[in-house]
Amino acid sequence: MFNEKNFPVSEKNPTSRDIIHIYQSNPNDIVASLSDCMVTECGFSDFGARKYHLIREQGRRAGDITDWHMIYLVKNSSTFITSQEEICMKAGELIFIPPNTRHGYKIEETDLVAYYWIHFMGDKIDLLMQDLHLETETVYSIGLSAGVTRIFDLIIGELQTKNLHYSVVSTGLLIQLLSVIAQKKSSFLQASSIKRVITAIQTEYYANTSVEEYAKNSGYSKYHFIRLFKEATGQTPVDYRIRLRLDNACSLLRSTSYSMHEISEVLGFSDPAYFSRLFKKRFGKSPQSYRNEFEVNDKTQSE
Repeated sequence: MFNEKNFPVSEKNPTSRDIIHIYQSNPNDIVASLSDCMVTECGFSDFGARKYHLIREQGRRAGDITDWHMIYLVKNSSTFITSQEEICMKAGELIFIPPNTRHGYKIEETDLVAYYWIHFMGDKIDLLMQDLHLETETVYSIGLSAGVTRIFDLIIGELQTKNLHYSVVSTGLLIQLLSVIAQKKSSFLQASSIKRVITAIQTEYYANTSVEEYAKNSGYSKYHFIRLFKEATGQTPVDYRIRLRLDNACSLLRSTSYSMHEISEVLGFSDPAYFSRLFKKRFGKSPQSYRNEFEVNDKTQSE
């Protein structure tokens, strides 16, 4: 049978959800060929209104075993302790703690935090984490993923029932879990870096920063950056910036007496004729015609 430990509920605010479920592998069931990568323990913790302070100065030990530890928050936020600092993690974030590393929990009654966690070990885990570009003691944001929690639930199910070959299945699920997390981490990083560029262009649409420079600052090749940017906005970086410039041109034409040359210069166009061609292509009229029509309409309304 599986090993389940039900921690006592809080006396202050008892609740049936104030519980920790722990499911362990039986060391005797570990297949020799999987000694390079295996799940030792997995579970789900919903603390409810319960205080939980704990520090493992030398990392977690189960007999002679020291293993990796991963925590994935799925509700609210709380403080966790790494070898260097206390960090606040919120729902949708996770962290990996390597073996023999100081770590701990600083959960308060008001946190009402819940999270999945898993312990794993093996001679090749270091190499696997390196290949997946998963750094330790770094908080990763992957959002609240039903796919990730489903894999956790499957691993827990294997450790709970301990059917034939469950250790093999749980190892496969562990590799799937780490791979999916690596994918989602990469997607979130891409989204955040592209979002920074979009914000920069919106703020400084008049600047003539090259696409190559935007790509370099985002950590991508030029063509990969353009593809990601277009997926996010529906336009290339150049077309997106031109649209912003032309939108602001309309405002300047309506609200100022700047000449076409001055407006062109303010918007970052080096050639007024080029500005006029782009404006006419988008709005079907020249900048001067747009200004004239606005002035006529404004005069008619005032009369």
